Amino acid sequence: MAADNAFSFAIVTASPKGRMLERMLAKVLNCYKFVWLLSILKIVSGKKREYISFKEMSARMIATAWYPVIYFRLNLGYADSLADAIHDVKAECGLPDGAKYDEIVRAVMAIKNEKLAAQIEELTEYVCPRFIVPVFSDELEEFRKTCGSNSKFDAGKNRTVKELSQKEWNRLRTPYVIGDEGITLTPEWTQFFHDFNQIIAESTYFKLTQYIQRRNPSVPAISEKLIQPTKRSSPEFDKARDYWSLVIDKNPDVYDIYTMRHFTKDALDSLGPMSVDHFVPWKFVLHDQIWNLVPTFRSPNSSKSDNLPDFAYLDDFCSVQFLGLSTIRRTNQFSHLIEAYRDVIPDAEKFVAILENKDVFSLQLKNAIIPLLLQAKNQGFSDWNNSYREI
Repeated sequence: MAADNAFSFAIVTASPKGRMLERMLAKVLNCYKFVWLLSILKIVSGKKREYISFKEMSARMIATAWYPVIYFRLNLGYADSLADAIHDVKAECGLPDGAKYDEIVRAVMAIKNEKLAAQIEELTEYVCPRFIVPVFSDELEEFRKTCGSNSKFDAGKNRTVKELSQKEWNRLRTPYVIGDEGITLTPEWTQFFHDFNQIIAESTYFKLTQYIQRRNPSVPAISEKLIQPTKRSSPEFDKARDYWSLVIDKNPDVYDIYTMRHFTKDALDSLGPMSVDHFVPWKFVLHDQIWNLVPTFRSPNSSKSDNLPDFAYLDDFCSVQFLGLSTIRRTNQFSHLIEAYRDVIPDAEKFVAILENKDVFSLQLKNAIIPLLLQAKNQGFSDWNNSYREI
């Protein structure tokens, strides 16, 4: 609860509008409201303007949710058709997984396929009026009484919200006025979104993280998978590269598990320089822990990319990991390796003892790796067809 309060709009903005925002996102059946708000915040943070077409809002919703869906393959939920629209856009436009936000928006806005364009614009049909329902809760309660049935109320709810937003005396209450083809942001709310843009965005991403985590309970690092990553390299990855280079220099028995070749001059000449591979794809684990990294050559590493290795490689993966640790065990670097493997073997004394028995070490490592491979498979990561080695 404390964490939730820390990201309460009412608290971080200390304003009535913050309390209203909290109500706007209190009940969600899908991620549309989060993505809708983030799209508005993105617009307000840029060039000042009031009117935004539904076509542009739809394009921005797709761009906002692109990385969770396409790049990181997260599940938005069964009641969420936004992911379907995003996949259709990718197929239609041929955009790469790592497309930039503005590139995605431009591509969606330029779609000529009338059926797909209509499907995309439908994304705003319900979220636009439903987002501001709490603003008109009293008026809608009166409208409900006149309807006589829930079905009549539901049928007229969106139209009523639209009409209420257009009343002159409601301009100070609502974030935007709903028109036939778009929305017009109101001045006071625009200023509010501008003044508190970053903290409202951070709070919204926190709530979106909670929403997506519930639908992807076994997936790590959800909060880091909602936007485009700034870079893939890290100090940990650089250390891993240095570690494996040292191991290969000291131990000629170390080999590439994807080609079954040692790191000889001939192999390096034909397959490219030594590379370091994330056995479970980086896009899934989103870390550079050494227990998930193995040395390979540039060519097979490029071929594997973010695909999943066959389970048949597990024994060789564990063997090379064991070779690396055994090679460095008597050096000053070993104490740092104990820390690096803490996620797999938390107890330092147990870690040292396990290195006396390769089978026990392999079992411990497999217990960490196999669930990740299975979950990544369930998330939609593809199997790698390795042409460098028959299994």
